[in-house]
Amino acid sequence: MSIKRFASILAILVVVFSINLFIYYNNDHAECDIKVERIIGKNGKETTRTTHVCHERFSF
Repeated sequence: MSIKRFASILAILVVVFSINLFIYYNNDHAECDIKVERIIGKNGKETTRTTHVCHERFSF
């Protein structure tokens, strides 16, 4: 019984580790950009707005 329990826990740990590696390496944001907008308000004050634009199929 102890060997089966150890094997099942080890298998679960390997699966969880593999899933974490998959998410880490596939979430590189290689297809993403940063959009910078300069906006001038009514009082003449210039404001900068940055937006993260991502076109990836999956984003974890």
